[in-house]
Amino acid sequence: MPHGASSDGGRVRAAEVVAALSLATDLGIAVPVEHGLHSTLFALRLGERLGIDAPTTMQTYYISLLFHVGCTATAQVGAELFGEDDALTTYATATRWGSRPQVMAGMARAVAPPSGNRCCAPPSSRAGCPSSSASTPP
Repeated sequence: MPHGASSDGGRVRAAEVVAALSLATDLGIAVPVEHGLHSTLFALRLGERLGIDAPTTMQTYYISLLFHVGCTATAQVGAELFGEDDALTTYATATRWGSRPQVMAGMARAVAPPSGNRCCAPPSSRAGCPSSSASTPP
């Protein structure tokens, strides 16, 4: 059988498509590659330890892989609102499940990133604003 060929006649399984979509999403939201896959493995191992049944295991698999899918749909709006296309991922995601003060601090850093590339002008008049591609988080 040629390298990469499927043993079931070349059919692509839904699980393979969802895993590929998860990898693409990892790249799009600037998290480490295979973040979604690692999260899924963690969730499945936790479910195994808890003794969950097969249907719940399958739901856990797909939900874990699809957790961030679609997060790139509003990337353009996020870049316009926050000044950097990865400001929310860099500064707010880390505090998503923290205490209220931690979440507010993360959102404040996303709204006014430490790199200083936040431009408060309306999107239609940002011609003179610094480019977000030149910025790098500290």
